Amino acid sequence: MERMVGAPKPAPETGLFSLSDVDPTEIHRLVERSTELFHDPGAHGRPLADTDIGVLFTKTSTRTRTAFSVGARRLGASVISYGPGDLQLNTGESVRDTGRILGDMLDGVVVRTAGPLSELRELSRHGRVPVVNAMAAEEHPTQGICDLATMRLHLGELTGVKVLYIGEGNNTAVALTHGLASVGGSMLTLATPPGYGITEHELNSAKAAGSRVGAQITPVFSMDHLPPDIDIVYTTRWQTTGTAKADPDWRELFRPFHVSEELLARWPAALFMHDLPAHRGDEVSGNVLDGERSIAWSQAAMKLASAIAVLEWCMPRARLQRRSGSRASGHRPRLEDRGAAPGVRIFEYRHLLPADLRPPRRPHVFFDPADTEVGIWATVDLIRPGCTVLDLGSGSGAAASAVARAGAGHVHGLDISGDSVLWASQHYALETENTRVTFGVADYALLAPSQLLGNCPFDSPPAVVAGNPPYVPVPPQAGAKKLSIDGGPDGLHLVRLIVRHAADMGSDLGITIGSYSSPRAAASLLHESGYEISRVTLSALRLGDYTLKNIERVLELEAEGEGPLLRAYDGVVYYLIVGLSCQRTRNTAGGAMQPTLAPDELLALLRLACKSRTPALEALDTSPVACPVPVRILVLPDEPLRHHC
Repeated sequence: MERMVGAPKPAPETGLFSLSDVDPTEIHRLVERSTELFHDPGAHGRPLADTDIGVLFTKTSTRTRTAFSVGARRLGASVISYGPGDLQLNTGESVRDTGRILGDMLDGVVVRTAGPLSELRELSRHGRVPVVNAMAAEEHPTQGICDLATMRLHLGELTGVKVLYIGEGNNTAVALTHGLASVGGSMLTLATPPGYGITEHELNSAKAAGSRVGAQITPVFSMDHLPPDIDIVYTTRWQTTGTAKADPDWRELFRPFHVSEELLARWPAALFMHDLPAHRGDEVSGNVLDGERSIAWSQAAMKLASAIAVLEWCMPRARLQRRSGSRASGHRPRLEDRGAAPGVRIFEYRHLLPADLRPPRRPHVFFDPADTEVGIWATVDLIRPGCTVLDLGSGSGAAASAVARAGAGHVHGLDISGDSVLWASQHYALETENTRVTFGVADYALLAPSQLLGNCPFDSPPAVVAGNPPYVPVPPQAGAKKLSIDGGPDGLHLVRLIVRHAADMGSDLGITIGSYSSPRAAASLLHESGYEISRVTLSALRLGDYTLKNIERVLELEAEGEGPLLRAYDGVVYYLIVGLSCQRTRNTAGGAMQPTLAPDELLALLRLACKSRTPALEALDTSPVACPVPVRILVLPDEPLRHHC
């Protein structure tokens, strides 16, 4: 038996510590996932099965402690709870040594403390384990995710939201400030008593981040200087941490910072939020808290959904390390050995509107709603509020419009078909204060990246390139279908061109392929071009008549070891449409480890999915071990016919 000699070396910290650490795209994903779980509480598998999660709360908690304990159990973990007097930290054991012990026995730790955030980072580094900050002295980031998700739930979108925060500049206010700094066009007014605002460091950090997306953060120290237009009025109790304030007359300073019915009446459409618990009569009147414009109670219920979203985001990566032994060796097992994550299933069109599902009434406009919905998900997973997106092969324009509704600032679609661009411009072009959707005619297969940018109304390369190219691996017959179906001999001809364009411009990439389009070669292409697959969206689609007539090439790919790629359900042949959310490879040294899908793992994931007996792809639920990236499964209603009008 190998002996352990000396202390293990610290590892880069992992987990959720501050929203200022988290890329705006990831904040957006956490918010969207939280609202998804709020609407459908069972929309998750058990990715934490056979793991042990510690819940360490040295401060009192009702909502957060319950949410993380219940959430971890629902995801399959065993939960060990520690109170303020349960660990040897109370007898002088250091955070470093405590982290080493917990890291050897637990797969993750959720911590609430009155101490500094640096202690949580130290716990993660020396324990080599993810840590979730469930509130520290400086910030309450999980409350921030919950708050943004609640706003998203009730307002429909976050872009341009106007928030008035009233009260002490505490850890909740800091999380809200950093969270809204990631929201394009948002406006946050922090109304705090003099001397009780958030620190200059936190304020300047958030302002710098917000300037990149047009977010504005304004501190005021009097209730006489409030903005005229507000969507959300937010307050929290005056003694957040329950500790006495140094100024014996502090209540006199706080008394004007009270949310009454008269104050709320200044903004007739504004909603009221409170992180709870509330002290009725101090920071808020009971009539406001219980009033028809209060969303504080759904905000409290959102705590569970956001806790599950955070656990899904933080914990599985450590679990893979432990099960594979990579904490010691760095070895990463094959997906065949690990199995796949139970997929989150969605049973409806979430991005395409009912009107979008009707076929375009114009010649040579290709539209496939199920295929399009998968491609939209692959792109939406990458966008940041207010960012630019270039949609190559925009077809009917429905996808570009959906991406804009999801939060992109300017989406420009390019298509080789003049009929498509005319239809899209007539039905989906948009120009508002915060959003633009435009279209143009261009053949990206013939253009260099610099020429491609010359056909776009952007000042700089787009943040995201979207592509849902033809991927049928057979040359089509002559005729109108050629532009919308021909993917070349292996189905990847146009995929290669889109990947090249995106890589040359330094953009993230949302792209779709068919399961019969040499998925292993597609994953290798992405890897070699500097991309990491960060999320996969799958749906089983009926194989079209055209491909069935040319199925020999598909069967050749299966014979070459690329299969099984097709599956028959009740006599109908299905294939998998695969949406890949791909991020440019980034140096994460010293930061949170980001999960990715290795090039040799995509094919194994599709093979496992194709073992399913139904289009719901239930085979992905059979393994108790998590895939390194999230997997979303679309089980859409009776699939509308493909439209090549």
